[in-house]
Amino acid sequence: MTSSGHSDKRSVAVGTRVRILAVSGSLLADLPADEVHQVKSMLGDVLEIDEIDEHGRPWVTKWFGDSRSHSLALDDDEFEIVE
Repeated sequence: MTSSGHSDKRSVAVGTRVRILAVSGSLLADLPADEVHQVKSMLGDVLEIDEIDEHGRPWVTKWFGDSRSHSLALDDDEFEIVE
């Protein structure tokens, strides 16, 4: 699957640029403290969707240096499309 419909009535697809508005509290609760800081640093960032999963949820990835990254599956209320 390569695209998904979202609450703003536009489709998102791999390569669509989105701004991260929120991160799931349940995700943050399960992470070690140093990773919580990294994931929270994604708030407000504009990232490209790099995958649409089998449930239609878009995924983004942020790299921290050359070897560490975090990927997030986003719910409709956790992002906005950036034109």
